Amino acid sequence: MQPADKLTKQVKGPAASIEAFIEALPVPGAIINDGLDLIIANPRLLELIGYSIEEIRAKRLPALCSCTDLDLSLPAETSRLSTGVNAELITKKGMRVPVTIFFAPVDGSTVMMALFSPVASGNGSLSESELNALNKKLTDRVARLEDFREGVLKILQELDAQEAELDSAYSRLGIAEAHLIQSSKLGTLGELAAGLAHELNQPVTIIKGLAQSLLRGVQSCPEDTEKVRLIADASSRMELIIRHMNVFSRSEGHKDAICDLNSIIKYALRLSAETLRRRMIETVLDLSDLPQIKGSHVRLEQVIMNLITNARDAMPDGGTLGVKTSTSTDEKGHLCALVTVSDTGAGIAEEEIPHIFEPFFTTKESGKGTGLGLSISRGIIRDHGGEISAESIPGRGTTFQITIPAIDRDKQ
Repeated sequence: MQPADKLTKQVKGPAASIEAFIEALPVPGAIINDGLDLIIANPRLLELIGYSIEEIRAKRLPALCSCTDLDLSLPAETSRLSTGVNAELITKKGMRVPVTIFFAPVDGSTVMMALFSPVASGNGSLSESELNALNKKLTDRVARLEDFREGVLKILQELDAQEAELDSAYSRLGIAEAHLIQSSKLGTLGELAAGLAHELNQPVTIIKGLAQSLLRGVQSCPEDTEKVRLIADASSRMELIIRHMNVFSRSEGHKDAICDLNSIIKYALRLSAETLRRRMIETVLDLSDLPQIKGSHVRLEQVIMNLITNARDAMPDGGTLGVKTSTSTDEKGHLCALVTVSDTGAGIAEEEIPHIFEPFFTTKESGKGTGLGLSISRGIIRDHGGEISAESIPGRGTTFQITIPAIDRDKQ
């Protein structure tokens, strides 16, 4: 004999769904397993034999049934209702109640339903057709419950997939929104640069013209001549910077041409020489022969100037700026020009390295950087088919590497 709680656990799958059906039957009914243990009994059966549900779960069918012509082993598994047999139920008080017992297999389970139809009156028993109808109703209900369960599982799976798709859409929307904000701000900065270049161009032209005029008239005084020459040179450099600002602020595309990266680097260093000297920054230049590349002189110069400016800002108390060129090959074996710009400044924290090329991300103090320089630089290098990366050791400095594919001479 098995404990009641263990017997209850035997009712699984479709059989578990018939408990409510058994409870609602108008005749005494029960569920028994293949060991003839009673697992479930409805109130009609409990009332008939006088036992509680706990008491009946501790009993087997032979202990409740007395019948000389009943084979108490369960009939072989069949899809139809068994033929009713006459028997007597033994109540708790020892009384015997004549009944007709019908066995009905539960589809997909090792348990069976037993129906006890009292024979107190000649017409009080359920007919076989009525019991078959009850069994069909039970089978249909179990099938509907299983279909419902499968339908709910399918809906939950679809909801999970839709939730994942929605999360992905929100992520893409956030990226698009960030790009839109960046484009808007860059457009505003372009308009400001164009306006500033226009406003500065006229006074610089006047300064340059007056300086050149004075230069022709002060030849007798070498000291004054040198001062005026410095004014003329400075105004010429300002004029060149303004011209570059005009180019940077234009909305039309830049025309590509054959570029000499070494020449671009030399020119950018000449423009930056004075600010580097004032910061007591030593420049170490190591230029190698490079293959030709195709691109925009002005835009590539902008990238080099930005890296030089970042290196300068990272060394407020002086240091060493290294600029080196060499050749390399990409993963497909194509020849590339390689530019390395390094400094001996404060460096960048490891956790910040993945974010330095993001728009508006900056490691500089508030008000000293827009966070756009490296983002724009990466965009320019990628437009040239190349890549830019960074490595840094906090306290020892930062190194940027630029690779740009060389011109394929076979396609020229």
